[in-house]
Amino acid sequence: MRFAVNTDAQSVVQLNNLRRGAGNDQRGRLTTDEVINTWPLRRLRALLHAKPA
Repeated sequence: MRFAVNTDAQSVVQLNNLRRGAGNDQRGRLTTDEVINTWPLRRLRALLHAKPA
């Protein structure tokens, strides 16, 4: 299963909430391999262009 960290930002200032979201991911024992917005762009594009199994 894959996840994405969401800041729920309503303004540029609120983008700092990403740290809080990342902290929640760590408490949930997620790894960077499971969080798609920590991936290099090339890997994310490969996922998005992959055909469904």
